[in-house]
Amino acid sequence: MSVKLKKLADQVIVITGASSGIGLATVEAAAKKGAKVVLAARSDETLDEVVGRISAAGGTAVAVPCDVTDRAQVDRLAAEAVRAFGRIDTHQHGRVHPGAVAGGDRRVRRGRVGRADSHRLADGAVPGGRAEQAVPAQ
Repeated sequence: MSVKLKKLADQVIVITGASSGIGLATVEAAAKKGAKVVLAARSDETLDEVVGRISAAGGTAVAVPCDVTDRAQVDRLAAEAVRAFGRIDTHQHGRVHPGAVAGGDRRVRRGRVGRADSHRLADGAVPGGRAEQAVPAQ
């Protein structure tokens, strides 16, 4: 069985950690190839700057400030992506620190982000989605 993938130019991609590092590099590369990108990170000012650069270069991007350790913010991220573009084709976690957990001080959060946490975006993007049910508890 062969897998047929959508071209980047035909995709809506949500990327967390989009304000720096590999998340930012992924956003810029995807936008350059014509993907519609939804940028998510905690730094809304930086996100707005990146969206401005992408838009000035002829790309399509929206920014959604989001702390991926907060379930309500991830749900809002998915809803905003669907509101802006009608769907999510791909989501990529550019930066989820393995020591982050929901709640607590934003500067120092210790703990573990389990695999179920990485499925939060999918839960919000699929009506009635419950991706975490398919992932064993850690």
